Amino acid sequence: MKLRYLVLAGALAQAGLVHGMGLGELELQSYLGNPLQADLRIVGPGQFDQDDIQVRIARPEVYERFGARFEAFHNQIDFTVQPSPGGSIRVQANSKGSVQEPFLDIVVELSWPQGTTYRRYSLLVDPPAYAA
Repeated sequence: MKLRYLVLAGALAQAGLVHGMGLGELELQSYLGNPLQADLRIVGPGQFDQDDIQVRIARPEVYERFGARFEAFHNQIDFTVQPSPGGSIRVQANSKGSVQEPFLDIVVELSWPQGTTYRRYSLLVDPPAYAA
């Protein structure tokens, strides 16, 4: 009976050690008519470093599950995983082409050795006149 409680206690202790990770807030740094530039924060990277983490635009099927519409422009967005000061990890998003629509709705995929997660970002891209 004691052994059963010890096994149960060990299993419960292990349940809290799941290495979850997620995508945090997106900080838009560009304006309408310019290439997309944005920073994303990685939440809870734990022991993983930038080489273990991949970030990309989700597949069109994932967009459907999120109720979002996949646009051709989304294929032009590249993500670069970089270390930040203080040991955290950030992601730089850049597009090859210019953002032409003021509303941008993207689904981003985050993958690491223990899993994959997705996050939908709905962005309102201001015209350059709002920079002042």
